[in-house]
Formats: sequence, structure tokens, C-alpha cells
Amino acid sequence: MIAILQTSSQDWSASLLEDSFLENYIHWVICCEDEIKGFAIIRKNFDAWEIMQIVIDFQYQRQGLATQLLHFVMHEAKKKSMERIQLEVRQSNTRAIALYLRCGFHEVGLRKRYYPDGEDALLMDCLLASE
Repeated sequence: MIAILQTSSQDWSASLLEDSFLENYIHWVICCEDEIKGFAIIRKNFDAWEIMQIVIDFQYQRQGLATQLLHFVMHEAKKKSMERIQLEVRQSNTRAIALYLRCGFHEVGLRKRYYPDGEDALLMDCLLASE
């Protein structure tokens, strides 16, 4: 997981990944033939989940794995009676933003100069219909 994270995220270190294995986090991993192709890290809140990371190994991107993983996360959140899923994404990450919009997320705000390099974070939210 660390190797994939280091090639795809400017914002998470190995220590942040280790910290995410605490009580209020959920991890799902996409594996094939004992190889991790991607993963999701979710922080659990009272009535919402927050997507901290959805990461697909570079060599497996553009194959629909992120969409499948996001749909899986949304399904699991509904099963747990979560009302919404929230996330922050770099404003320059247009591929991720397009994915989230296709999957029912909406832009709800902006955090100015949120990231260490001064880039803004787009806040997105998806209301979940109960099953």
C-alpha cells in the first residue's frame, strides 16, 4: 500500500497510512493474484463516512477499478445506514473530480490553500438514499 501511495499521492506519508489503521478507519483493498492494485481508506463518523484516499496503482488505472471501488464503498455505507459520504480533492485532480461527479457527488465548498503547496481543496458530498 505504501508503494502505491508514494507514486500517486502528494499528501499522504507512510506515517499517515500507519495512523489510518486506528479505530475509526476502514480499509478495502483490490487484490489480484496476491498483488494489491488499489485501495480505499475511509474515516467513520457518526452519520457519514469520509473518503480519505481512493488510490489505484498507476499501471492499473483507466480500467474502471476506481469506479468499482467507489461503488463498493457507497454500497457498504448504505448497508451501515450512513446518510452521506464526504471527501476533499485537489482542485487540479480533474480525473478524480469527474469520477466523483459521475458517481453522484456534488461540490459543496472550497478550502482555500488547504494543501501544503497552497492548492485549494474542493469539498464534495454524496447523499445516500436508504435501501
